[in-house]
Amino acid sequence: MVAQAYGMDRSTVHRWLARFDAGGSTGLMRLPGSGRVRKLTQLDTIALRKMVLAPASQYGYETDFWTTRRLIQVISSEFGVALSKQTVMRRLHGSGPQLPEAGTRVL
Repeated sequence: MVAQAYGMDRSTVHRWLARFDAGGSTGLMRLPGSGRVRKLTQLDTIALRKMVLAPASQYGYETDFWTTRRLIQVISSEFGVALSKQTVMRRLHGSGPQLPEAGTRVL
């Protein structure tokens, strides 16, 4: 009944109950994900948002038009790390709907 009320599978509710029984409310906290550590931890959502919302001319370009390639170049020169186009796009999408898409002009 609880699972149905929240629109989830029963097994999810049972997992949560087992985690709560084992560790209380602390047991319900999200565990750190596995996988490779990010190459660039300094580029958080706020730093990326600030970079993209600034005019591209502030970083030495003739126009204020941002492209993914320009973002990659700026990130490389600012942080000394080469990121792929996919990584930059994933970071942009993860930064929220307020960011303009790469390749659009910020006025």
